[in-house]
Amino acid sequence: MRRSLALASLALLVAPAAMAQQSATTEAVRLAPGDVIRVEILSVQDPTAYAIQDDGAISGSLFGRVVVSGLTIAEAERRIKLSAEKYVQKPIIFVTLVQRKETFVTVVGIKNGSARIPWSKTLDLRAVISVSESPESVEKLEARVFRGGIEVTKVNVADLLKGNPLASNPSLEADDVVTITPVPMIRIWVMSRFGNPGEKLMVEGTRLNEVVAASGGPLLNPPGLLNTSDPDYLAQTKIRVTRGGQTFDFAPSDLDQMNRFVMQAGDTVSLSSPELMQVSIAGYVVESGVQTVLEGTDVLDVIVAARGPNILGTLENVLVLRGTAAYSVNLVDRYRGNPGDRFTLQNGDLVIVQENRREVTVLGDIRKPGKFLIKDGEPVRLADALAQAEGLQTNGTLRRIMIARRGEGNKIQVIEVNLDEFLKGGLAGSNPELQPGDFVLFSQSRGITADTFIRLLPVAVLLRSFGG
Repeated sequence: MRRSLALASLALLVAPAAMAQQSATTEAVRLAPGDVIRVEILSVQDPTAYAIQDDGAISGSLFGRVVVSGLTIAEAERRIKLSAEKYVQKPIIFVTLVQRKETFVTVVGIKNGSARIPWSKTLDLRAVISVSESPESVEKLEARVFRGGIEVTKVNVADLLKGNPLASNPSLEADDVVTITPVPMIRIWVMSRFGNPGEKLMVEGTRLNEVVAASGGPLLNPPGLLNTSDPDYLAQTKIRVTRGGQTFDFAPSDLDQMNRFVMQAGDTVSLSSPELMQVSIAGYVVESGVQTVLEGTDVLDVIVAARGPNILGTLENVLVLRGTAAYSVNLVDRYRGNPGDRFTLQNGDLVIVQENRREVTVLGDIRKPGKFLIKDGEPVRLADALAQAEGLQTNGTLRRIMIARRGEGNKIQVIEVNLDEFLKGGLAGSNPELQPGDFVLFSQSRGITADTFIRLLPVAVLLRSFGG
């Protein structure tokens, strides 16, 4: 009796220390079916090992059936002690974790059939696939995760390993089953104007940018005869996916959108470019001829491509001949960068830039008499005409200049101007704007009047200038 009391007293002294040490190492552990624990009832039962059954319980003659699954070691001790009190007076219980049940993730479909990978809280799908060998290329594989017989994840292996943000990488749980199997394939047709066109067998779930890459990329070079700018042609060129009666267009530079577009079996990929047409340009331009342009091109673009009107041409009355119809277009303002209405050309149109016949004739006491053109958008004033005539002769005067001009009823009128008032005094009215057909006479002779000026003009010149 004394020996039993002594042992009990020793146990009471030792137990707190032992329990504290055990608590430090197993406090966070929660028991689970398959774990093995050792139960000791001090002075009553030697340490005995028990395997936790599938229902989470252990059974003993001195404590009956006790469910310990999900409990910590300390919680299991208290529960077993409570049950043992039915059989033993004031029992002292020690529980020790002998062996944890090892948990696995099962991988099926790898090179050797299947494998079991020890499970941990940090294990994820990418880690499992990274250590699993397969006879197939990763681009042709997909992984599925089953938990309790239910599929919870499906992902393309190549996307997962490449870190594609659209590919799910879930954390795995104990007893999960991962299957790695070939991905279903789809057939896609890539039309001409790609580097490697033809039928393509692609992994199901393939995105458009992958198809474009597998086809050698689009051939974006515009036709060699194209007269309009390459940027305009490229801006209207699209990579087109045809699916049944639907079409989807993508700019070749929009890689992000193409990476999001998932292909389907039977899709057709082609390159959609703007339609081209041919127009002709003739007349007073720098470079006449036939131009190949984008459908819907404006007449001004064609003239610019022809390097504009030559020194004798005018854009005031550009003719566009279309079949039996003719159109007159004034492009002066637009050519100089001002806003105006577009004139869209059609295939087969003929554009004619006409001769500039807006001219003034300068005569008299000047260094270089003759005819001078009034260029598009550039008004000519009296002082400008004098400059084009290279100034006065030594005996010339600026005080008495006559301008012969067609007036009302086609009657010729003569205007007398003192240009000296403008050059010395800034009087704007003394530097009038000249009009097409004007005759300007610089003369110091006081014997020349308006009537004699008109009579001095050659009849042939009058007929050409004023005859309409």
